[in-house]
This record gives sequence, structure tokens and C-alpha cells, in this order.
Amino acid sequence: MIRCALRAWPRTARLDDAEDIEATFTARRAAGPTRWPAAIDTVAEACDLVAWGLRLRWSRRSRSRSGGYGSVVRHAVRRLIRSPRWSAMVGGVFALGLGAAATVFTIVDGVSLRPLPYDDPEALVRIGAAREGRPGPGSLSGPNFRDIVEQTSGLALATASNPASIGVGIDGRPNQLVRGGWVSGAFFATLGRAPLEGRILAESDDRPGAPRVVVVSHAFAAAQFGDDSPIGRSISIEGSPATIVGVMGPDFFPPEATNLGGTQLWVPLAHAPLPTGERGLAFLDVVGRLAPNVGVERLEAELTAVAEGLITAHSLSPRAFNGLIVRPLRAETLGGARPTLAMLMGAVSLLLAITCLNIGNLVVLRTIDGAASLRVRLSLGASRARVVAEVATETVVLAFVGGVAGLWAARMVTRAIVHAAPIDLPRLAEVALDARVAAVALAVSVLIGLLVGLLPALRLVAHPGGLQRSARAATGSVRFAHLRDALVLIQVSMGLALAIGAGLLTRSLVRMHAVEQGFDARGLAVATLRLDGIGGPDFDPSLLTRLRDGAAGIAGVTHASLTSGSPYMPGGMRGYAEPEGASLPPDQLDPSAIEFHRSSPGHLEGAGLRLREGRFLSDADRSEAPAVAVISESVAAALWPDRSALGERLILGGDGTFTPREVVGVVANPRYRGPALEPEQHIWVPWSQVPLAPLDLVIRTADCATPAAELSALLDSFGGAATLRSLRSVPEAAAHRFTEPAFFTSVLGAFALLASALSAVGLYGTLSHAVRTRRREFGVRLALGAHGSLLTRAVVRHGAGVTLLGVLGGLLLALMGVGFVDSRLFGISGMDPVTWVGASAVLLGAGLLASWLPARFAGRVSPLACLRIDSV
Repeated sequence: MIRCALRAWPRTARLDDAEDIEATFTARRAAGPTRWPAAIDTVAEACDLVAWGLRLRWSRRSRSRSGGYGSVVRHAVRRLIRSPRWSAMVGGVFALGLGAAATVFTIVDGVSLRPLPYDDPEALVRIGAAREGRPGPGSLSGPNFRDIVEQTSGLALATASNPASIGVGIDGRPNQLVRGGWVSGAFFATLGRAPLEGRILAESDDRPGAPRVVVVSHAFAAAQFGDDSPIGRSISIEGSPATIVGVMGPDFFPPEATNLGGTQLWVPLAHAPLPTGERGLAFLDVVGRLAPNVGVERLEAELTAVAEGLITAHSLSPRAFNGLIVRPLRAETLGGARPTLAMLMGAVSLLLAITCLNIGNLVVLRTIDGAASLRVRLSLGASRARVVAEVATETVVLAFVGGVAGLWAARMVTRAIVHAAPIDLPRLAEVALDARVAAVALAVSVLIGLLVGLLPALRLVAHPGGLQRSARAATGSVRFAHLRDALVLIQVSMGLALAIGAGLLTRSLVRMHAVEQGFDARGLAVATLRLDGIGGPDFDPSLLTRLRDGAAGIAGVTHASLTSGSPYMPGGMRGYAEPEGASLPPDQLDPSAIEFHRSSPGHLEGAGLRLREGRFLSDADRSEAPAVAVISESVAAALWPDRSALGERLILGGDGTFTPREVVGVVANPRYRGPALEPEQHIWVPWSQVPLAPLDLVIRTADCATPAAELSALLDSFGGAATLRSLRSVPEAAAHRFTEPAFFTSVLGAFALLASALSAVGLYGTLSHAVRTRRREFGVRLALGAHGSLLTRAVVRHGAGVTLLGVLGGLLLALMGVGFVDSRLFGISGMDPVTWVGASAVLLGAGLLASWLPARFAGRVSPLACLRIDSV
């Protein structure tokens, strides 16, 4: 019965006292009978035991309620408030590290991890032409697209599109250029997206003679019509009325693999001013949806047979059509963004690792400083679990608060990046910090806080001997010293790797800015025009002269000319060239190596190109005059490497005439596509001799202002014969070429600066803590006659050794990761010695400075004051 009564006691109390209680009861029974019968006495004893057991249980529950994890959190918060500088430092490091990591991961998630925003996106494929000498799927012509759709059973649906700047007029207002797309009727059905309002395009809309209709984006509808419904409204598309039949939702993003990113309206392809019936003109990007139970391999095999039939039936040139390529739309959308994402993830991973090590170092030092307090608390009866929980809770609270602050910063930075679009990444407009990414990031932050708080606390309470010594003794142990040094060493290594990467990108950007562009971009602007009937029998060539003269007469304009293809404005035809009477070897004959420009007299000198030999194009180069051409130095070096190109004759494979032309001038290599690319090969021919291409109106103004209103008024005076497609400032376009390199340089530079600062702070904090806790040792050595400078040098020597080892480790780490930035370098090698030596020297100098600051105090302490310090 006594044993049964003891069941009412808490288990721990029962295990501790059960044997004593039973022994006492047995001894009392052996002492002799009491005045009560034995049974009654036993029942009374059992009742007393049950009552005491219930009291113990109740008291423990009360203590548990008042001293549970809630009190642990409150106690941890009070301790953090009493240490504001330490709390702010650790919380700030958490916020910086997690904010950077969350920003980069949000971009990576939005660009490459999330599925495409379409119905069953894995069934969507990109279909393009294989062309001799060109990688990847190319555009298709209208007839080829229709034949593929009719002859292929592996496609459930397919759509073709062509991006364009479309002239849109609303409510009688002047036409505005809107980025849109000419799309086939199955465009939205292929993607599997329904409209927010109205309907999508149908196959019946994409037929000649069908009523003109248009589907617009949610952003376009909100900007043009506000809260009013645009369904049924009539707008002008390229001068013809069209009815809005549908509005897509704000979550609809056109496929960027077909260059439709950012388009705001979609018009049936049948109404496009494009030669969709010409088999030899390829300008359509095609997306298809696989039929049920059909894979990419099966569709590719079927399209191979279709392509062979088209080549045979229509005698297609292999340079224009040599087969068909099928690739998943997601892979085509991601394209070449993988190296960029890998570099960002690598850099932020290093920064996050440095953040964790820095926080771990700070927590270890704080835990060691509090070792004496922990010893006292354990001596007064506090449980080890409670002590460990309080230490870990401090870092968890800081991790949570810092994580929330970092997520807020990541949200703001992500929005700014999406709005500014400083990097050319696909699907960047879809990037947003959602609840899923935020929850993962916050969980990672809390987990890091839990680990860095638990590990040092468990290490201390697991060895009671360590708690019996003072904080000074614990700090002076070899294991703790090695742990501190290892944490700082790893931080220095990672910081140097980031610093070398940032240094390489910085020097590359400086080299890029120093590149000679080959033309004068100051005050230059390019207006891309569409001229009705150009190249046709009814076209009036005098329109070009009137356009040029009218633009030259605008106030402030110092030069006006016409050309096809201008700096940073694609528009020239691409092809090849061969010397007359000689054939280049096939391995040297690139079918798209040269860009051909059809230019008016005065364009080359007006654009600021520098003449090396001969002359520029002139008014004498008319249609009936001998065929001539002006070439760039790169073309002259490729075709006539051993002699002057002046007077030589060449045949162009891109002007459609194959007429031999005499080289009358050689100009310095212009970089029309940007300073980071190799100089292109260019050939300029008189427009009057090959009047086939749409033209750019190039103007230069004295005040560098773009006269948009004056140009619009000039074009309106021609009664619709000339339409403005786009107007861009060349200096702005040139500056945009530096935006992405500058962004990566800034990001990696910020990461490197932060990592280096964290490394230096970590080294400073470690040495300061070591000097502070070794004051008694220093006092003894000073009292025995040691000179203060010796102690200072000893501390500096220790810090320099840790920094030097970290620098060596960082060089090895940078050597392993230099490939991530090598593809983004211009004008320098990834092994640039100036950058490697400079970054190492800067970080080594920072380490020496961080070592010298606390080392000064080692030799300035008072021996008497140090000897008074209690070892406990």
C-alpha cells in the first residue's frame, strides 16, 4: 500500500526518496505496535503520502507555469536590453546577412525555380529554325510556320509572334508608340491563359478581312482608361480602328523566350504590316504545346521529317533554314542567365557564411564572458537545461528580430531592382518576395540563431570543470583560443575571395569605360522610321531628302542623315563579303559576320566616325553611279590583311544583289553593340543604290536634347507617309550598356566591403577579448620586467598570423571560384596580378590595423591593477 501511495509523487521525487520512506516505514513497524491497529496505521500513512505527493505535483506545476519558456524569453529579452550595443551589433549582422541572402534568393527563385505562369508549362516548347553557322533556334517564316502546324501531329496548339513598337491612338489623341506583339490567333490558347475581362483572341480573328480586334494588358487598360472597362472601346492601331475585346490579368507575363517581354497589347498577325507570305523572310518566333502523351524527343523526330520535306520542296538555303530545333520553353526562357545567377548565389553564400561565423564568434565570446555568472547560477540550483535555454533564446530572439528587419530590407531592394531592371535577366518582372520565400528565410535565420547559441552553451555546461574556473581561465584554454582563431581565419578567407571578385569587376568596368567607341555619341539621337512603300515602284525617293532636310532645319539640330542600323540600334542587314574573284574557305565564311548599312551621304562624318583611308559616301554615289562601299578596319583586315583595301572590289552576300563594289573608304572600327563586345565588321553602301531597308533618322543636337515634339510635327506634315517607330538618345543607350556591369560591380563590391568589415571587426573583437581576459598574465609579465612593446608586438604578431593564414586560404578559395566572374570580365584576365595582390594587401592591412588597436592596451596596463584582479 505504501508503494501504491508513492505513485502519487512526482517521478523524480519518488526515485530520490522512495527507498528512504519505505525504510522508515519498515523500521517503525519493527519497533513495535502502536495504539492503532496495523491496518489503520498503514492506511493513515498512505493517505499522508498521497497528500504530500499531490502537494509536490501542484507546486511543481505552479513553478512550471511561472518559470516556463515564457519566463526564459522574458529573461533573455531583459539581458539583451541591458547589453544594447552587443544586441544591436548581432541583430544588425543578422539583418544584413539575411537581407542580402533573401534578396538574391528571391531573384533566383523568380527567375529559375518558379514554373512559368502558364497552364501546364512543362508542355510548352520553343520551335525554331536551325541555320548554318548560327546556334540556337531561329525565327521562322509565315509559310514555314503554317506548314509545320499542318504537317505535325505532335503539337496540340502552336502560335507565332513578332514583337514591335505599335502606333496606338486613343480618343483622337496623337499616336503613341506602345510595345506590343503581332500574334497568331492561338496565342493565348497555346499558353493556356484566360482573360481577366472579355475574351482572348481566336483563330477567326487571325484571318485577312476579319474585324480588327486587340487584347490589352491590365497595366495598359488601367493607364489609358482608369476604372472604366475598355471592352468594346475602339482604338487606332497603326492608323486603322480596332476593338478591344479582352484584358489580361496583372499576373500575365508574355513569354520572354519569344522577345515578347514587356508587351502591353497583342494584335492578330493577319493585320500586321509584315510580309507573312514570304517563305524566304523569317521573323516569327514560334511556341507550341505538346499533344497528350507526346514528348520533346518524339516531336523533334517528327519535325525533322517535316523540315527535310520543306527543304526539298522549296529548295531552302541551309544558311536560312537547315532543319528545326525543339527546346523546352522554360530552358529557352532562362537562356544564358545561369552563370549570372550562379555568381550571385556564390557571392551571397560567402557573405551569409561570414555572417554566421561572425555571429558565432560574438556569441562564443559573450558566453565565455558569462561563464562565471553561469557557474554561480548552477551553484544556486538552476538546471543546466534552463541555463542553456536562456543563452540560446538570446540569439534566437536577435535572429528573429534581425530576420524580420532583413526581410523588410530585402522586399524594398527587390522592388527597386525590378523597377530599375539594372540586369538583363528573364522573368525579372515576375520577381517578388512572397510568403514562401519569407518563411524559409526567417526559418533559416532562427535556425542559425539557435545553433550559434546552443553550441557554446552546451560546450560550457557539458564540462563542469570549465565553469569552476573564471572566465579568464576559460578564455585562456587552448581549445577556445583555436576556436576563436579558426572563426576569424575563415571569415578573412571568404572576405578575400569576395574582395578579389569585386576588384576584378571594378577593373573590368574601368577598362570598359576607357574603350574608344569609334564614333561621337554626344548629342546623337536615332529616330527609327517606317516609310510606306519603300523599295516599291511607287515610292518617291524625294521623301528621304525632304525628311533629312526637314530634320536638319529643326532648331538646335546640327546634323541629320539617314541610315539603316545605328549605334546601339539594331537595324542593319547581316551577311558576308568576299573579295571579287576569290572565295574564302568555308571555315572563314561566317554567313552573319558583317552588318550592312544603307546610308545617305554625310551620315558617316556626321556620326563622328573617323576616316582612316579614302573618302566617305558622297552625293555623287547615285543609283546610276559605280557601286561603292565604305568598310571598317576589321573588314579590311579580314579580306586584305597584307595590303590596303582602297580600290579593291568585294561582293556582298547580304544586300541581295551580289553586285561587285569598289572600296572607296576605310573607317575606324565602331562598337555599335557596346564596349564590352569585340569590334564588329561593318560595311556602308549608298542607300540610293540599294533602297530596300527601313531607315533610321540620325540627328545631332548642340544642346544634347532630343527634339521629340519637333520630330513628331515634322513627320505629321508628310500625311502618314513616314511614321515614327521609336526615338532614343544614343548617350542614354550607351550608358545603359554600363548599367549591368556597374550593378554587378556594386553588388559584389558591397558584399566584399561588408565581408571585409565583418572580418576586421571579428579579429578586433577576438583580440580585444583575449587582451582583456589576459590582463593578469600581462600584469605578471610587466611586474617581472617585460617591456610593454614586447607584449604589443606579441598580440600584433598573433593577429597578423591569423590574418595571413586567412589570406592564403582566401587566395585558394578565389582560385576555385574565379570562373564565376571570368565570363564578365573585359580587358583583363581572371588572374590579374594587380587585383589579387592589391586585394590581399588591403585585407592584410585591415587585419594588422584590427590587431594593432587592441594590442596597444596590452603594454599600457598597470601591473598593480592587474595583480589585484581576482582570478575568479
